Amino acid sequence: MPNTLIQAWQLRLRSEELQILERMIGRVGSTARAVPATLTSFLAIVGNEFQGELMVVGRAVNRWNIEWAPSDAKSDAAAGELARRTLWTVISDSQCPMSWVTDNWGTSAGYNTRRSAFWRGVRGVVDLLKIADVDTRTWPSKLVWSNLYKIAPHRGGNPSGSLRRLLQDDSIELFRAELSAYAPQRILFLTGIEWARPFIEGLGWVTKGRASSGIVEAIGDFPRSGRSGGAYVVAVHPQGKPRITWATEVVQAFAR
Repeated sequence: MPNTLIQAWQLRLRSEELQILERMIGRVGSTARAVPATLTSFLAIVGNEFQGELMVVGRAVNRWNIEWAPSDAKSDAAAGELARRTLWTVISDSQCPMSWVTDNWGTSAGYNTRRSAFWRGVRGVVDLLKIADVDTRTWPSKLVWSNLYKIAPHRGGNPSGSLRRLLQDDSIELFRAELSAYAPQRILFLTGIEWARPFIEGLGWVTKGRASSGIVEAIGDFPRSGRSGGAYVVAVHPQGKPRITWATEVVQAFAR
């Protein structure tokens, strides 16, 4: 857990995100709908060297560094504590919080990011966009990493349809808060269009088109407060796709 000064600073900096996540956790704690026995929660991770170049977005995260049951979120106080505990899992006072990607690159213990199609795809895009030298351990520090849904089954799998419906409006609001806070120039959704569409439509963005090969499913622009507009690309998940082809088409789509 970060030190007290870091905690206080992050609580102020990310207060809007925390308030929305607390509300989402509270919804899960109070709902009568069936949800997984244990859940994990997440907030965007901001690399120490992020300067607006690229935000990467997945569907949801599993086996993250916090695990809780719906019964743990029955009160407002409990939901608030879980939201704060979630924040401590995505910040660091000793190194870049995104360094976990390269720390686990090729590891034989636990989650090996080198075997992750998601992170191999992201690395390829970072390389082709010349955002960072991907042969250095600091390349993920240039990114913001987020997920559409910040609450998901801890043990694996994406949020169910009922859980997504319960959290969708708040999830869109939380994503909007991230965009306001971090103002990325480019957003890459590695989610497929069916998962990204509620967010794109909820934010009022316009889709300009798509590529023809089945890798890029949507291309468009989005407004950035007080800045020139940004570009987004929605791609299918890179699992099972030729790595170089997938990354090349994504980069070409950003140039359209």
